[in-house]
Amino acid sequence: MARLVATALIVIFAVALIASLPPRVSPAQSDSGPRARIKISVMDLGTGQPIKPGQTLTALTSFQVTVTTDGIDCAGQYVVTALGAASAPPSVMVQPVWFLIGPAMGTNSWTGAPLNSTLQNTWKISASCNSVQRNGFDFASFEFFADVP
Repeated sequence: MARLVATALIVIFAVALIASLPPRVSPAQSDSGPRARIKISVMDLGTGQPIKPGQTLTALTSFQVTVTTDGIDCAGQYVVTALGAASAPPSVMVQPVWFLIGPAMGTNSWTGAPLNSTLQNTWKISASCNSVQRNGFDFASFEFFADVP
């Protein structure tokens, strides 16, 4: 809980900092230029290899989620969910993450804390990103599975 509060305070500070900066694009220009595009990648921390969308893990695996933009500033969030146990809700939120990425922030990616797969589960990640351009939104999703014998 303390980590979530600390993360929220960092995001609030960063948003306040960005809000205090002069606008980089005037409303008349905001329809032109490239739109932000985001990508989700998941890394198997044991092997150092990427986990592919739709892949089934057959061993307990530590993994990390990274969201990357194509060099366009954006603010967004991603959430990692997993199926709940039989007595739990059908899906549980495992890791919600807010981020600010792009050249203005000095980084085009944000990586969450390491997570551990379970013996059997469906892992889903969804992300959204809002850029400065009018209608500048992007969304991404990623799904993989754990089925450890």
